[in-house]
Amino acid sequence: MKMNWDAIGAVGEIVGATAVVVSLIYLAVQVRQNTNASKAATVQDMTNKWVQINLWSAESPDRIISLVGLEPGTKEFLQGLAYYRALFHQWANNLYQHKTGVLDDKSFKPTEDEIRHILHKSRAAPTFKIAWESARHIYNQDFQEFFESILEEGKPKRDL
Repeated sequence: MKMNWDAIGAVGEIVGATAVVVSLIYLAVQVRQNTNASKAATVQDMTNKWVQINLWSAESPDRIISLVGLEPGTKEFLQGLAYYRALFHQWANNLYQHKTGVLDDKSFKPTEDEIRHILHKSRAAPTFKIAWESARHIYNQDFQEFFESILEEGKPKRDL
């Protein structure tokens, strides 16, 4: 019995090509699952940080210091500023995660809504504005532009 090596080679190539396609499909599924798990972990981490901030605030509300009328550089001012900077850092991280595609629009919208509420409808707005002016330089350009665009929304428009 004579073997046809060309036929055996062709079958081997087909089997090899099929194995490559199956491997690529498997890898695509794995990458998608990993991406989804990474996004879920980011949202969970963001939620955990908000829980920590809220619990910290609830445990001792007197820690949240109004900066209105305080002299910059004083102990009280710096203690209060640290709280607001923690919030700014969380918001800046949320924006970064959104811009890199980890947080989708639906997951990021509450951050935008919270900032708008605080800056335009909250009694704490003056303190947040003072804190921002004291700390804005430590945040990246993207966050500065984002935050200041929300600040601008509440200002009356001037005719030029």
